[in-house]
Amino acid sequence: MTVDDNAPAATGASQENSGEQSDLHLTTLPSDSLPRRWTEEEAPHAIDVTTLCNRPPRAQIIPGLWPVKSVLGIAGEEGDGKTLMAEQILRQLLRRETVLGFFDGGEATPKVVLFVDTEMEEDDATERNTAMETRGLGVSPGQLHWLSAGGLALDNPVDIAFVAAEVARVGADLLWIDSGINAVSEAEEGVPVKTLFNNLSRLMREQNLLGIGLTLHTRKRTQGAKDRKFDDLFGSREWKGRLNTLVYIEGNKATSWKNRGGRLATLWESSPGKRPHAVLNRPGLLDEKVVPFVVTLSEDGVGADTAGIEAKVREVLSCSPNNFTKTSLAIEVGGRKEDALAVIAQLQEEGEVVPNQARARLRLATSVPDADATPPSGASPLASRVVLNPESSGDGSL
Repeated sequence: MTVDDNAPAATGASQENSGEQSDLHLTTLPSDSLPRRWTEEEAPHAIDVTTLCNRPPRAQIIPGLWPVKSVLGIAGEEGDGKTLMAEQILRQLLRRETVLGFFDGGEATPKVVLFVDTEMEEDDATERNTAMETRGLGVSPGQLHWLSAGGLALDNPVDIAFVAAEVARVGADLLWIDSGINAVSEAEEGVPVKTLFNNLSRLMREQNLLGIGLTLHTRKRTQGAKDRKFDDLFGSREWKGRLNTLVYIEGNKATSWKNRGGRLATLWESSPGKRPHAVLNRPGLLDEKVVPFVVTLSEDGVGADTAGIEAKVREVLSCSPNNFTKTSLAIEVGGRKEDALAVIAQLQEEGEVVPNQARARLRLATSVPDADATPPSGASPLASRVVLNPESSGDGSL
């Protein structure tokens, strides 16, 4: 497809500064001002929902937080650390570490990340990289690429094509845009924001990205207002509708403003009328040699029904062997994540759930007794073997 000579000029990248990628810049994405046309391969078709039942579980970048082919958002007040948190998440994914001290990485593991920055200059990025290395979050050459993109408007076909070319050039399989509000021509207007998300969706498909992350802003706080709510997200309602998950951070609290599937409600604390939330610790605030953020649960939990958790573990693994990792199994079981992790770890230790290896997909051992078998004297199968600490830190330790 070619572009009309009268097509609008890019607001940021231009053909002159695009070098050898100029053809890609002009042809990767059509202008939304033109009628949408699909090839036979691209055209959407209605699906019989009964054919969706036997598909494997959706792969996860971060189980419970970021499924593949979705957009994750982090929102916060100006200067409260949302960009720093985004970079910590990306670096810990690349380093195969527990994300924010709470989330295990999923099976969809990124190898190369492109961080599109609409706010910082190269000197700022240099300082940030040095600080991250001091905090033990250094990455290997070629894993994390930083792109200064001030002035880009990704609802513009030429500008989104420029980013697509950079994704292809560095071989990125994960993209983060900081911030989404500054990467669109009119953040408060529905049409430009809708076009932005349509472009990002197309970019994700064409470049086979695992997912896209966005840093987002909130509206100016009204006088006397204390608690923030989902409607305080800055910009058009399209921002709220197109995100898969949105986490709002402020002070020592992280709140799930949106989470399709509701998995965070089983991982974080939740109560009727309140959104799922967790404690946002900031150890890096006073110590420049440790990670900036660690997410935990508050210490007001209650004891767990270990027999019920074990029964659920057996039920899930009986129906879906070799499908779940330890973390994804804990999410599937439901309830407090650390309680489920403790029970699974005990079953692994005793050889009843195998294999006992990091990131392995689990199954019941062939010698495991029937899950419906009644324990002697009515005791819980785990009652004498595992004691859960209701004040555990959330890492699954006993």
